[in-house]
Amino acid sequence: MSDLEGYRYEAMDIISTASIAKKPVRDAVALVLTQAFKVELDSEALTRFSARIERAIAEV
Repeated sequence: MSDLEGYRYEAMDIISTASIAKKPVRDAVALVLTQAFKVELDSEALTRFSARIERAIAEV
């Protein structure tokens, strides 16, 4: 089991928010992190991590 195994539902939330609600991945990441973990990233971190998530989604 990987360290990220427990975050499967949050990952699905990000993907579904981006694809079903037609929201940018950046907005989906901000929404899920805030709602699930009460985490708010600054704009630079949010942009950086969202770009990594977008690349990971594109590779699937």
